[in-house]
Amino acid sequence: MKILADKIKYGIFLDHYTANLLMDKFIELKRLPDAVRVAIDLMFQEDFDHPLTRELALFSCLSLMKTEGWESSIPPLNIKPEPEDTGEEVIIYKQFLKNPFFDDHFDLTDAKHRLGKTLYVAGHAKDDLLGRSAQVLGLGMYEKWSKGVAVLEKLAASASGDNSKIMKETVDGFLTALQKKSEASGEEAATTEIKSLMSRAQTAQKLLQDAGALKDGTAVALSEQQVRDAVTATADSVTAQQRAAYEEAVTYRDKEISRQVRRFQLEERLRVLKLQREQLKNEEDLLFFFERKTTWENMLTPEARQAMAAQQAEDGSFYDYRVEDPQYEIPQILTPQTYTPFARWQRRQEDHEAKLRGYKLERFLGEYGRKKRDEKRARKGLKPIGVAAARSLPGDPPNWRELLMKR
Repeated sequence: MKILADKIKYGIFLDHYTANLLMDKFIELKRLPDAVRVAIDLMFQEDFDHPLTRELALFSCLSLMKTEGWESSIPPLNIKPEPEDTGEEVIIYKQFLKNPFFDDHFDLTDAKHRLGKTLYVAGHAKDDLLGRSAQVLGLGMYEKWSKGVAVLEKLAASASGDNSKIMKETVDGFLTALQKKSEASGEEAATTEIKSLMSRAQTAQKLLQDAGALKDGTAVALSEQQVRDAVTATADSVTAQQRAAYEEAVTYRDKEISRQVRRFQLEERLRVLKLQREQLKNEEDLLFFFERKTTWENMLTPEARQAMAAQQAEDGSFYDYRVEDPQYEIPQILTPQTYTPFARWQRRQEDHEAKLRGYKLERFLGEYGRKKRDEKRARKGLKPIGVAAARSLPGDPPNWRELLMKR
């Protein structure tokens, strides 16, 4: 019942079937205050269109009124006691701000007023003996005296018809409540107004009594009989509607389960594809590690690059001369030359010409040395040795031995 009363926090609004189940169960368990609280909740929503719901609400309210001390059995709606005035400033946290306006509906806090308005709204939804009696009795508890007197006068004006009959018990209850209000009123103007209303109500009662429009009996007994009649009339339709609602709920549940299973399957597939994508990316990074190593290092900040090099040097996975030796300079890497047959032939020709120049110089120095040697031997009276054999040069074409012998 706490959840049902707090609409702002929980947002529970009863449908007709649930309200019928609750009121029927509370009546069976003799928990009439809880059944009336369900009826009051329906009154706040002004939802008495279903005949069985309306009859159960009237029976709950009329049955509770027959018990002693029923006014204290209905708790107020979330009313907190006012704090004591200690003279100090007190800051109170308010979850919801309310305008200083009394709407005479949702702002009703008195249990008697809420029960009276429930009787009036439920009775106004049906135009029969019990409905008219519930209206008059409810207006008396609701303390809407002028409106109640107007209803009695309207019935007295057409007392000869069947649509003007009302139960004598409820009219007496209205007049009793009005008499108590007249005795409790202290202001002279209010007392005069209530006395005027009392006189009009008694006149209407006399007219109804003279016309035979006041019916004997109790409203509770009449309400109980109408509840049984409503059950007989609406049992099949209510059962069929609820069975259809259950089937619709089962269909919706199966549809939601299928949708969630499909969503879980898609999420699992996406997870597998993501893992495969990460695995392929790792394999690609491994295959093209050396091609992308420089690019990755350039993407790092100097601090991150320094920390990476320190970690690699610590675990022995990499030795960086730039970290260990600040004087280390990276050697310049020359661009490789393009290979062609002509370049190879040209390179061999250049090497051969360089060797030939070296041999010519050696030969010149050799002849000059031999000449000086023969002159020195001649001064000493020795025989010259003669011209030495020509030195062989490399046999690559041209044949330098043949050229030298020809000379």
